[in-house]
Amino acid sequence: MNDDLKSFYVAIFLSPLVIFGVNYFMPKKSTPAPSTEISSAVNAPEAAVAAETTETASAKTADEKPQEEVLSSAEVLASEPRLNLKNDVISGSIRLRGARFDNLNLNKYKQTIDDNSATVELLTPSKTAHPYFAEFGWLSTDKNLILPSSNTVWMVEGNASLTPETPITLVWYNGQGVKFINQISVDKNYLFTLKQSVENNTGHEITVYPY
Repeated sequence: MNDDLKSFYVAIFLSPLVIFGVNYFMPKKSTPAPSTEISSAVNAPEAAVAAETTETASAKTADEKPQEEVLSSAEVLASEPRLNLKNDVISGSIRLRGARFDNLNLNKYKQTIDDNSATVELLTPSKTAHPYFAEFGWLSTDKNLILPSSNTVWMVEGNASLTPETPITLVWYNGQGVKFINQISVDKNYLFTLKQSVENNTGHEITVYPY
């Protein structure tokens, strides 16, 4: 093999090494940031303005919303017609509007160990700091049938207060020939019994469901 041919083979062998060495050791030229970064930089102030506007609008709405006044139990109880209830261990009243059980005290239990502590309030009316009550009523698939609601004012038949010896009856007429009846009794301890019934004088069949 002559010298020219040897030189040719050596050149072919060394060429890849030279190319690799140049790419590895020579610093790469930096390229401009992609256009998406520029777009983000442009849109960022608009996003900040939009967020600030939304927060301001939310704060304004919260400020404009009227705050419902919180009343004491005594204030609420004095403002509505009620039916008193009492036995040896509980006392309170039933709100005649809605026939709602929302005032019940446990006479044998105190809120603190202080001798002068108030008794435990098991049920409390709405508009107080911690309302807790129970309601009973009727439902129907007939949209034209008028049913008693939480604003219905019930009439008391017979006894004026609920005791173990004197159960009470609450009635309401819907103006369509239907009479709704709640018969309520209480034992000497903590058991209430509620019997719901309906008198239908409409001349046609109706369907109601108690709750």
